[in-house]
Amino acid sequence: MHVSNNPLPSQIEAPTSKSYANRALILAALTSEEVEIHQLPDSLDVEDMIDNLKKIGLKILREKRNITILNSFPACETETMGEYLDLEGSEGGTTVRFLTTLLSLGSKSYNLKLKAHMKNRPMDKQISLLSGMGVRITKLEEAVNIKGPLNQESSVVVDCSETTQFASSLILLSRFTSLDIKLENISFSSLYLEMTKSLVSNFKTPYRVPVDFSSLSYLVAYAILNQDLLIKNVGEIDSQQADAKLFDYLERLGGRLEFDGPDLKIFKSELKGRIEINVKDCLDLFPTLIYLAMFSQAQFVFKNLGPLEFKESNRKEEVFKLLDHFKVAYEYNRNLDILEVKESQPKLPTGEVKLPNDHRIVMSYTLMLKQLGGGKVPQSQSVRKSFGEFFNYFS
Repeated sequence: MHVSNNPLPSQIEAPTSKSYANRALILAALTSEEVEIHQLPDSLDVEDMIDNLKKIGLKILREKRNITILNSFPACETETMGEYLDLEGSEGGTTVRFLTTLLSLGSKSYNLKLKAHMKNRPMDKQISLLSGMGVRITKLEEAVNIKGPLNQESSVVVDCSETTQFASSLILLSRFTSLDIKLENISFSSLYLEMTKSLVSNFKTPYRVPVDFSSLSYLVAYAILNQDLLIKNVGEIDSQQADAKLFDYLERLGGRLEFDGPDLKIFKSELKGRIEINVKDCLDLFPTLIYLAMFSQAQFVFKNLGPLEFKESNRKEEVFKLLDHFKVAYEYNRNLDILEVKESQPKLPTGEVKLPNDHRIVMSYTLMLKQLGGGKVPQSQSVRKSFGEFFNYFS
């Protein structure tokens, strides 16, 4: 994919959230009544979830971005042939971890494929706990074998030190079971747990998927440095989405943003000042913030980068590589885990940059490249994971 330095369209429709969508799909799959979900995002993770749900027997009607789920799991197991099913799985963390827990309610055997980096992302604690709840489960090199049913009256303590996605998957089940769930070591991504709890309490049909503040961050960050922009149907800031913190950060640095009814107006601004950011609070936002640190006059200091190592790539090391590629000065204290990006004049890389298959690194790199006049973006297909329309705006 080649990107230019052309401006973004002056008006853009706000993208919707894969995090909410995948949670809603699990809740819908467990609901005995018909459930409608509207405004699904253009996201490969969500498409993978839907494809796998169909394979296990759920009847799903679809019209563009809206779906209706007609039956529920595990009752729908009668719709599938045989006692063993191969599932295509996904490379998405929420998709795989949510499906693994969902399938544990069934009585058939499932072989859930792990794709790309998902083969190496942490699942051992999830597998160990599910095993203790009566599930026969084994993680192989490229798949997870699952044979339930799970004991629905189990009491479990979930360690959230590596990921909160397994905890969220159990919370989703708690609406339909008698599970007693206790969480410990919640050191990051706590807002995703709050999002899950809120959705479990308030979920009803028809459900409209909210705006995605992670995808929104790329549009907002680029516009704040380059152009005025109107993003339609944002609604309001969703405090349960960690990446909504971007609005607070920008306002503290002098950025001008305002809501006009449901629409968000962004005004080209000169960011100044110094800000310290705890990366644990907004892991997915970090690469976008690096873009702002590189190209604004504000001074950014980032703390607690450790959890970035467990994302789709080791985002901490990948960001260091990007800073080096663009000749941006920075100082990283490994003992304190603090990164300070110095004021620099980023330069367009002379050679081709090797990027991981990580949608957030690729999208942030695109912003950096566009800021310097454009060029070729490797691994461009990775944006389909969360924001399939990304290059409609940034090409």
